This record gives sequence, C-alpha cells and structure tokens, in this order.
Amino acid sequence: MIDLPRDEQLAIVAAVGRAPSAHNTQPARWRFSKDRVTLFEDPERRLPVADPHNRDGRISLGAALEGMVLALSSRGYCLQLRQRAATERQPASEGELLKVADGQIVPFSEPPDPLAHWVPRRRTWRGNFAEVTDEERNRLEKQLTSSDDIVAVTEPAGLAAVARLHDRCIWSFLRHRDYHRELYEWLRFSPRHRAWSRDGLTTDCMDLSWFERGLMQWVFHPTTFRGLKALGLGPSLASEAGAVRSATAVAVLHAPEGQDPLVSGRRLYRFWLEVSSLGLAACPMSATADSAEGREALRQQGLLPPGREPINLFRIGPVRTEIPTSRRLPAEELLV
Repeated sequence: MIDLPRDEQLAIVAAVGRAPSAHNTQPARWRFSKDRVTLFEDPERRLPVADPHNRDGRISLGAALEGMVLALSSRGYCLQLRQRAATERQPASEGELLKVADGQIVPFSEPPDPLAHWVPRRRTWRGNFAEVTDEERNRLEKQLTSSDDIVAVTEPAGLAAVARLHDRCIWSFLRHRDYHRELYEWLRFSPRHRAWSRDGLTTDCMDLSWFERGLMQWVFHPTTFRGLKALGLGPSLASEAGAVRSATAVAVLHAPEGQDPLVSGRRLYRFWLEVSSLGLAACPMSATADSAEGREALRQQGLLPPGREPINLFRIGPVRTEIPTSRRLPAEELLV
C-alpha cells in the first residue's frame, strides 16, 4: 500500500497548486490518507457576485484535479478516480470544506504525462503579443485543428470582431458596482498588499510599469471608477481589444451543454499546457464565455457548434520577454 510521506505530499500539492483558477482564488485543498487522496473545496474562496452558480469555481477545481493527475504521473503513479452517481453532484460537507472528489493512488509503469513538464512553465500574458513567426503560427494552427472541441479565429477581421464582443461582455459585468467591488478585492497593485505573495491578480503579471500600476490602483478604486463611469469613460478603461487583436489566434474551447464543469476544468488545463508546450502564452477571456450575450454571439458567428457551450476563450501568441510567475498559497495551507 502506498503511503506518501509528508514531504512528498507537500511537493505534490505545490506542483498541483500551479493550476489556474478564477481570479487566482485557489479553492482546492487536499488530504492524503494511505493510498487515497481527496479533493476539497474551500467555499470561502468562491466569487458570489462574478460566479453565482460556482461554474468557474468548479472549473478551477477540475483544473486542480488534472494538476494532481499530472503531479502523480511525474512520480510514477496514476490516480483512479471514484465514479460518482448523478445524485452525488452536490459536494459533501466536512467542517468548513466541501468534498469534491477522491481517488486511489496506484503505481504506474507508463512514462510520465509529457504535459507535466510544462506545469511550471505555463503563464498568463495579459499584455500585447509579439509578432509571430511562420514556424510558431504553423505549430499553433496544427494544434488548434487537431481537436474537435476547438474553434479558432486567426484572421485579422475575425480577431477584431471577437475583440469588440469581448469588450462588450467585460463591460456588461464591470459596470455593476458589486461585480467591480468584488474584482477589486482580488487585485494586487503593490508588494505592500498583505496578500501580494499569496493569491489574486498581481499587477506585475499584467505588463504594467510602476507608474501604470499606481494609476490603475487609483482608476479602478470603486469610488474613482464610479465617477469615471458616470463620465462615460468606463468601457475604454476596461478595454482589452488591443491585446485581443495582437493575438495570433483566439481559441474557443467548447464542451457539450450541461457537462460537469469539473470535467471541463480538466480539459481546460490540458489545453493551456498544450499551448505552453508550443512555446506560446495565453490569456483566458472568461467574460465572453460567462456572458449570455457572448455565448449567443459566438453561436451566431459560427464559433460555437450546436449543442455546445464554451468552457473558455483564449487569446494566444508569442511573448519575447520573461513573464512573471503568478503567486500561490504555501503548500502547507493546501493540505488539510
């Protein structure tokens, strides 16, 4: 029977902790017991305004679950997940945590999953992308056409249309005071912030100078932003259109309607790592995936097949500079 020592457990959850999550909230917690590992959700990490049905939260948990599969694979193990009945879709409560999934750890003689190598190299790039080479473009196009759950936009006119749609979807959320206030709580503008080294969206990962970070902190403060919104400046301040138009491609990653977001999260993480393995960076465009207007527009533009729903959209391209690593909670806090 496998019984992983605590130092190995810590190393595993540190690698698993690199999985992406909405606003970098990191809701996943883990417990090892002999040859089993259990995934819990910390409900304090939910986003009740931006994600009232916890869809994005569950996608984040699915990404963490795939992260555990990858981390175990790199150590010669596989994870045999317990198949749950439909009646078990609601997570069980255990104290302040919610049990999401569990599985048995078993020895595995196959080579490690090659995507595990790219876990520490995956990055989110929120700035403009660099000019793409023909080789990079060809690698990306081959990857995007190799799966039937991806629709790609690569032509300038198509990218411009998606950029306009994405800006409308961003503003449809951000114009609401409660949404903006919740987002602001997860923004980290300065190393002086008490949670700078732990979680949230740090401004050094947003391609901003120190001057721009200070300006952004002032502009996006709820009180200031409310005044600028009244002047009609809100949509331009929140725009990501330039970054979208600079991308080599926008990929619409989709799944069957009604699919468990936990399953979708596992696929999302693997797709993002596949992009990283090409030497490219990506940025999710969640506002469009989460917006009813966005989903309908994607269908009308032929970017979302019938009977499918978006897991997320990603703008993808090359970056010629070092991308800062987003912050993570200490591994000790991920074990319960």
